[in-house]
Amino acid sequence: MVDHIPMKVFSAEPVTIYVESRYDAALYQLLCGAPENSGLRFIEPFVDRANPRKEDNSRGGFRSVRDATRADRANAKNGASSFGLLDGEEAARFGRGNELFDSPNLIFALDDERTNGLFFLGCFEKENLYLRYGSALKMMKNRFAANLRAGNSKARVAIDPAFDAATRASIAKCAAKPIISSSAYWTSQSEANLVEAEVFSIIDGNLFGGKPNGIKLMAGAEGAWPNQYLRNIFSNRVKELHQFCGVDLVSVLTTSLANRNLLSVCNGVAMLRMVLDRDRDHTYEDMAADLLDMGFGIEFRMALMAAIRGDAIHVPSNERVREFNSREPLAIRLMDKLRP
Repeated sequence: MVDHIPMKVFSAEPVTIYVESRYDAALYQLLCGAPENSGLRFIEPFVDRANPRKEDNSRGGFRSVRDATRADRANAKNGASSFGLLDGEEAARFGRGNELFDSPNLIFALDDERTNGLFFLGCFEKENLYLRYGSALKMMKNRFAANLRAGNSKARVAIDPAFDAATRASIAKCAAKPIISSSAYWTSQSEANLVEAEVFSIIDGNLFGGKPNGIKLMAGAEGAWPNQYLRNIFSNRVKELHQFCGVDLVSVLTTSLANRNLLSVCNGVAMLRMVLDRDRDHTYEDMAADLLDMGFGIEFRMALMAAIRGDAIHVPSNERVREFNSREPLAIRLMDKLRP
């Protein structure tokens, strides 16, 4: 049985939550409140833990969060007092990408001994929170408002390839992670790391390098594997995740698509870049403040505290989530539901 929380949640010291970057820590701390009030402290793991203020001391990513969480929990005298919060895509490292693509939960845990003390966002990465719960979608609509009101096809032409490529990118990465993480396929960790870097650089290159091309992205990712055996494993996993995602990736705008699939499983960074590159008046800080103003901080803290206690996972009931839960094409929903 997975060891959830043999601990006192509200103690004299805040519970430590390791996260993948200082930007993650800043957002989550803003949403939950100061450590002395919320009982939660979000930090990026340190290389030299004895000197946390030393310059260039932080290190990010999945492995650093996993290792820091394991170390703290192994050394805890009075039960576990540290946890890790990871992007939802990292669940795929344990062969559980379907948990991300088929889960409505804001935060979830895996029933897997390897992930003791680790929780996962119910979306691809933290940037998806701005899309699903915040103001980013309205910002996107404002950018295309004139075209959408006029029924201009240019809006579709601009949005469709971006969503298509962003969704393909998240599926490709989630399909690749369990292969990379399995020692059965590699002679060494360094070999796995090199292949991971090559596969991900092709995905990101096609996603961020000029006009996004989802077809080219998938073809390049499949071709980057060193042999046909691994290419077949990757291709089959992509097909499985595609079923969970429920997306016709040929044309996202004209597909029957549930809101959570669209806003939770696409590559959030790519979609926000599409907005922020054209709207210099808005920043990540503005979108974080919007999340807080909309009351999302309460939902986020409730979900995390429920996970820490091992209670039933809190599923947000916010009407913002269901507002777009329609079978109409995205462009029509944007126009009808988000009028300036």
